[in-house]
Amino acid sequence: MPALAIADVEARLDAYGRYADEIFGLDPGGANLEGRNIVSVKEVALIAGIGAVAGISSTGTLNSRLQAVEAIEINAALLNDTIDNLDSSQEAFESVPIDVQYFSQSESFPTVATLTALTQAFLLRSIFNLAIEKRFILSQQKSPIRITIEEYGSLGEGDANLDFFITTNQIEGLEIIMLLAGREVVVYV
Repeated sequence: MPALAIADVEARLDAYGRYADEIFGLDPGGANLEGRNIVSVKEVALIAGIGAVAGISSTGTLNSRLQAVEAIEINAALLNDTIDNLDSSQEAFESVPIDVQYFSQSESFPTVATLTALTQAFLLRSIFNLAIEKRFILSQQKSPIRITIEEYGSLGEGDANLDFFITTNQIEGLEIIMLLAGREVVVYV
């Protein structure tokens, strides 16, 4: 399943955002039977994307309240954009005979609206168990080890806190030894 291919929740949600943008761009080519079939496949693909985004949001590891709020917004935006896009497609078919017309989400809407609402409710409930993101700019150069001990109290078992700090701040190369003054870092408290 592509939704599980990458461990980072934000990257996975971003990938499905790009996926939806590509699908939104599909043009039925005309208000005819072939065009209706194209829009119908477009609807199925978008509904699958909504399901994947809901799955990523509710099963992925969120590190902060901010990430949970962003996931809530992404779920809402994808549903709204899908509704708008498919409703616009429906309008293009208004002047053709009824047996050729496309009707936007005539069977899928209640399911995807409920899925999105349940996902958002789950994320809202989980917010209280998540850390608050604390961002700051270093006023002097410091090593990641020193920052980890100052902010988290220790390096953690097996240096887990240090590894987490390095990962969440995308530290690599010489920055692993020393971060320069002026560098923005994030910790979760």
